[in-house]
Amino acid sequence: MSDTTFDFNSLGLRLEELERRLNAVVRDRQMMISAIEDLKRAFESRSEIERIAELQQELMALRSQVQSEFKPIDDESASKTTAQENQAIVQQFLERVDRKTEPTELEVAVEVVRSESDLQRMRLSDEEFKLERLLLLVGFYREEDDEIAPKSELSEAEFLAQVRQGRTDFSNTEIENVDVCQQRYGGIILENSTLSNTHFKKCYFNSINFSQAISVDSDFSDSTFNLCQVLEADFSDSIFHNVQFYGTVLIESNFHNTLLKNAVFKDAKLNKVNFCKAVLKKARLSEAYLREVNLCESDLSQADLKKANLFNANLNNANLSGANLIGASFKGAKLNNTNFKAAIYDSQTYFDRDFDIAKTGAYLLEAGSNLEKATFLDYDLSSHNLRGANLAQASFIGTNLINANFEGTNLQGAVFKEVKLSSAKFSGANLEKANLMKLDLKHIDFSAATLNSSNLSNTDCYYTNFTGANLCNVDFRSANLSASRLVGANLQGADLRGANLRNADLTGANLTGANLGGVDLTSAKLKGATMPDGTVVE
Repeated sequence: MSDTTFDFNSLGLRLEELERRLNAVVRDRQMMISAIEDLKRAFESRSEIERIAELQQELMALRSQVQSEFKPIDDESASKTTAQENQAIVQQFLERVDRKTEPTELEVAVEVVRSESDLQRMRLSDEEFKLERLLLLVGFYREEDDEIAPKSELSEAEFLAQVRQGRTDFSNTEIENVDVCQQRYGGIILENSTLSNTHFKKCYFNSINFSQAISVDSDFSDSTFNLCQVLEADFSDSIFHNVQFYGTVLIESNFHNTLLKNAVFKDAKLNKVNFCKAVLKKARLSEAYLREVNLCESDLSQADLKKANLFNANLNNANLSGANLIGASFKGAKLNNTNFKAAIYDSQTYFDRDFDIAKTGAYLLEAGSNLEKATFLDYDLSSHNLRGANLAQASFIGTNLINANFEGTNLQGAVFKEVKLSSAKFSGANLEKANLMKLDLKHIDFSAATLNSSNLSNTDCYYTNFTGANLCNVDFRSANLSASRLVGANLQGADLRGANLRNADLTGANLTGANLGGVDLTSAKLKGATMPDGTVVE
């Protein structure tokens, strides 16, 4: 900052001229003083953020007006020390305004000049001081052409060497062409830095400050951000595939057009983040607080938004096809041309009254729902209650169905491929002609279920309960049915070639016409069972 000096001894003689010229901005000095007092009173009735935002706007407006009217008068006889002190006070004030600090701190910044020694040196009356103070507040003494310090540049070798030497503060630094993998970084400050063509793949960042950092052509794929500060950072057009954000503050950061496929946001702060045109396919945002987040034109297909809060979020033209919206809130959200096809929601999912989710092709997922021919690709439906629903010819591919309830559900012709079914309940369900081949069905309850003509070949049915089930013409080839319960089951015409029925309980089962070629019935219980030839085991 260049030295700008004032003849403070003659300032009092200039007050009339100053007052006359200030008249174009405000009527007189008292109105200016009153304006400051009004601002101070307004602060007392507003929230902290609103108060600081208003202060900044008002003071910047005044500064612009005053500076348009006046130019500093250089005077070589004035004290340079006094001018430097004055500038330091102004700079401190402006920096605190920019950082939105507490009003009490702002008062401290400008009240310094009111010390007795300053008043004596400046030879100002109290009224004259108030006007001078106003000039300080509006930045009258600050040069507009102050030069911003250039960022220091670091190559990959320099950056890595300085990290090894224990340097932690890399703020206001430009780091270029760094390509590292599987490294751990902790406590480093990258505030206001520029990361150009940097590749930090599979790295672990712990408590790193990325606030106001700028990323240019950078790749953070498969990395973890734990408890990091990423306030107002710009990571647009960067790559964050499979990245995990744990407890990280991302408020007001920019991820425009960024690739975030499979990203995990756990306990992250996401207020007002810009995800416009970002790829968030299969991202995990369950219970995320997405207040006023910009997601316009973003790809959220198959994303997990379970119980997420999207209050006032912008989702115009976004793709939420196949997304999990169970229990999510879209209160006040912008949903023009949003794609909800095959997204799942329940009675706890909130939409404003003027939006009808039922007309979008989304699936209402709850007991008794009609979801015939629905496709569930890579969904998480664990512990979900679909009792009595119509899921005829539905497809479950890569779906998590652990502990799901399908009791009494219509699953005729349904396809289950690469799904997780442990502890799922199918008691009384209709699974006629369903395809469950090669699945892990251990300990699952199919009691009283109908599985006629279904495909269970190569399945693991260890200790599975088929008590009273209808298993006519079921394909059990090479299935593991050891220790399974088939008491009273109807296995007429079933194909059991190569199946393992060791220790299975077939008491009272009907095996008429079943194919038992190569079946292992060691220690199986067959009392009262009807064998393929029609004989009944005593």
